[in-house]
Amino acid sequence: MKKVDFLIVDDSKAAIFFNKTYIKRCFADAIIEEAENGEEALKLLNTEIMPSVILLDLNMPIMDGWEFIEEFKKFDVNYRKEVNIVLTSEMRLGEREKEFISNTPEIKRHFGKMLSKDDVNSLVVDFIVGSQKLCVNQ
Repeated sequence: MKKVDFLIVDDSKAAIFFNKTYIKRCFADAIIEEAENGEEALKLLNTEIMPSVILLDLNMPIMDGWEFIEEFKKFDVNYRKEVNIVLTSEMRLGEREKEFISNTPEIKRHFGKMLSKDDVNSLVVDFIVGSQKLCVNQ
């Protein structure tokens, strides 16, 4: 199984391009894979990769982020411990969604759709093994 730093799951090509470019600009050696929906992401996870961080959009066709999380919970517990889910969405979360997130230990953070330098720094420092450097590029 191929170890990667990030799996970006988003139906917006613009969001994928922006986040991938920004991560690479800050950390050129980052290994990044991408999927356009939850179903595609599950196929990758089942056969090919183990990401340190999944950047997961919530609103997508075919399989949205919420459905993806329910399926991800069926993975082996040891696999789930190695993968950190970070929600990326501009949607306002209701009480039901906030409760779901607080009761799902695999979900580590919730950021806006487009990551900032501080977002990228915190993800790399906290979740990418062996990487303690901070992004200094703007």
